[in-house]
Amino acid sequence: MQTKDLKTRSEIVAKKSPGNDFFYTVGLDIGYSGVKSYTENKYFCFPSFTRKASENAVSFRSPLPTDIQISMDGGTWDVGELAYNNVMANDASDSEVELFGRDRYFSDTFRAISLTGIGISLLENEISGIGDRKILIQTGLPATYMGDAGSLIEALSGDFSFKLRLGGGNWNTFSFSLREDNFLPPLPQPLGAFLSAAFDKTGGPSEIAESLFNSDSAIIDPGFNTFDVSAIIKGQYQESFSNSFDLGMKAVFKLTCQKIKEKYGVSLSIPAFYNKLEEGRIKTFNRKERSSISHDFSELFEESRKEVFEEVANKIGSSYKLFSDYRYVVASGGTYEIWKQDFEDLLKNIEGLSIIPANINDPSIPNYYSVARGFQCLANEKASRMK
Repeated sequence: MQTKDLKTRSEIVAKKSPGNDFFYTVGLDIGYSGVKSYTENKYFCFPSFTRKASENAVSFRSPLPTDIQISMDGGTWDVGELAYNNVMANDASDSEVELFGRDRYFSDTFRAISLTGIGISLLENEISGIGDRKILIQTGLPATYMGDAGSLIEALSGDFSFKLRLGGGNWNTFSFSLREDNFLPPLPQPLGAFLSAAFDKTGGPSEIAESLFNSDSAIIDPGFNTFDVSAIIKGQYQESFSNSFDLGMKAVFKLTCQKIKEKYGVSLSIPAFYNKLEEGRIKTFNRKERSSISHDFSELFEESRKEVFEEVANKIGSSYKLFSDYRYVVASGGTYEIWKQDFEDLLKNIEGLSIIPANINDPSIPNYYSVARGFQCLANEKASRMK
């Protein structure tokens, strides 16, 4: 695996999917690594990172397709890859509490990434547009963060007026209001992954849906901040079986940064480390010799990845007996794809257990969209009973 493959995708993919005649349904997954959304006419992702744009900055490069800017509250913010591109190795100005903390809902960062996600979701393309339909959003939270549901909906509600610019194009102007009735009650994010496995391409029950609902299924959704585990027991979501372990990709990044500091004496914040993933190298400078050397850190990352996974294995071993009481493990998320072979090796001797990728019904859609897709499928199903 190359370190550049660890970077959160920046993409907008036009795709026709089931929708509703009366509601414009949105499955919105605001993760700590990336914002993912799934609608009837597209799915997209961008990194959950933003910085206030410098008013006096002068750029000599042409805009990239991944560039995103939002103009809101009297200021302009760089979003996603564009914001990361402005992070220096020794930059400590980005608060990890604001970027990755649980209580981020009323921060400028969360406002910028959430409005960007909603705005792109509402953009018209050659497939369809919102028209005069009512917006209906299904979103969610990590499994054990469900007590924050009220704060999440409060942060996403209001009267909004802002502009978005994608890839250096023209500004798109948005003006709309979102009230409580524009949102379905937030769900645990792993449940979105389960629903993605249960709904087929047409929005109906998948071939495996009946077996999933009539069996005991664990759901794993390793993300950036947390490793979420939930369970469906005989068709019922079991809140008491849910856990969110602080063992996501952030833990791997932090451990890698620690190893880089110990070996090379270079201190990196997580945003600065993320910015190094494209090349997989860091540079040290020798002031006396007036020289610099580039170092590959891929081996340090691989060591960290394995060490954190061993912690994950111990957690699910002690808390869930390696899912030996379950028929299925529904697996979702970009971090799962990085640990996929490790999970298969870990669980290969558990009799009668099958690992089901959450994108089983349409493998052309990357697994890290499964939560958002499952949310949108459920929103369609609920919208059909609301008209």
